[in-house]
Amino acid sequence: MFHLFIQKFYVKFIYPFIAAYLKKDRSYNYKGFKLTVFEGIFHPAFFFSTKYFYAFINKLPLENKTCLEVGCGTGLLSLLMLRKNGIVTSIDIQERAIANTRLNFEKNRSLFRSELNLICSDLFDHVPKKSFDYVFVNPPYYFTTAETETQQAWFCGKNGEYFIKFFGQLQDYIHPDTSIYMILAENCEIERIKSLAAENKFQFKLVNEKKIAWETNYIFKIKRITAS
Repeated sequence: MFHLFIQKFYVKFIYPFIAAYLKKDRSYNYKGFKLTVFEGIFHPAFFFSTKYFYAFINKLPLENKTCLEVGCGTGLLSLLMLRKNGIVTSIDIQERAIANTRLNFEKNRSLFRSELNLICSDLFDHVPKKSFDYVFVNPPYYFTTAETETQQAWFCGKNGEYFIKFFGQLQDYIHPDTSIYMILAENCEIERIKSLAAENKFQFKLVNEKKIAWETNYIFKIKRITAS
């Protein structure tokens, strides 16, 4: 299948190149934000998904809304939510990512009216239970086991353990009107991810798609399936 070919191509050729480039900290400026990208942290310049998700989020009415970014990396999307006057919590499994987001928050502090709540957590494990108005996730989506911390940004586990856990915990962090958005690309097993979501009574609705270079990216709104 095409997505499996692309996945193997990314894993064999693209990922090693980017991993080599990110063996040292890099500077990156985007839309008025001055960022440092730590060694090994997902670099927003290299992937279509981050900038596409950024543009989508930038159109949302986030003022005074509680927002959660799952897997913050450098923190670029969380900083955008803060600049739009959202009340933002950012989580990541990696301590380095949390430190990276904290540094970038401090570098851009003058742009924000409020603080950023940062939590190092394997998905929701260490997140106090509360309902968010918005949840945003740009997940790892290759069905391969991560063997290093860096690979956690790419690989969701052989059996999709990331998604099994995410959808298993999500119910405790939403209310009936929560807007949950997930971005995926055509080179991943979207139907398989949807199936894992359905096992926990969540369904996907495509709300936006964009062809960028050779790859189509999709933004899905996720809703809890309620009994009719």
